[in-house]
Amino acid sequence: MSATLEFVLDRVGDTFRIKPVRPEIRRILEWLEQFPGVTWEERWLSSGADAAPRTWRAVVVGPEEMLQRKLSYGATALMAGRVLRPSYGWQLESKTGAHLSAKMLTINDDGSRVALKRPCSGS
Repeated sequence: MSATLEFVLDRVGDTFRIKPVRPEIRRILEWLEQFPGVTWEERWLSSGADAAPRTWRAVVVGPEEMLQRKLSYGATALMAGRVLRPSYGWQLESKTGAHLSAKMLTINDDGSRVALKRPCSGS
C-alpha cells in the first residue's frame, strides 16, 4: 500500500530547505493520485512523467517557467526522500537529475546519509 500524501509530507519534513517547496510537493502528489498504481513510484510511471523528463512539469502546472522551476524543487525533494525514484534515463535527461545525489544527502537521516556516501562494494 502506498503511503498517504500526509505521511509523505511528514516524512520529507519541514526543515528550512523543505518548507518553501511543500506546496509543490503536495501539488505533485495530488497530481499523481489520479494515476493507477499502489505506490507513488507506480503512479509516477503511469503518469508518463518518467518518460518525459523535460516536459512533465508543463502538464502539471502549465507553461509558466517559474511554476515549472518550483515544481522541479518539489520533485527533487521527493526524489531525495526516495518517495519517487526516477529512471537513470530521466536523471540524465532532466535538469533536476544533475543535482539529485547532493540533495539526497541533505534530506535523509544520518544512517541513510552514511550509506549513500559509501561506494558500492561490487558484490
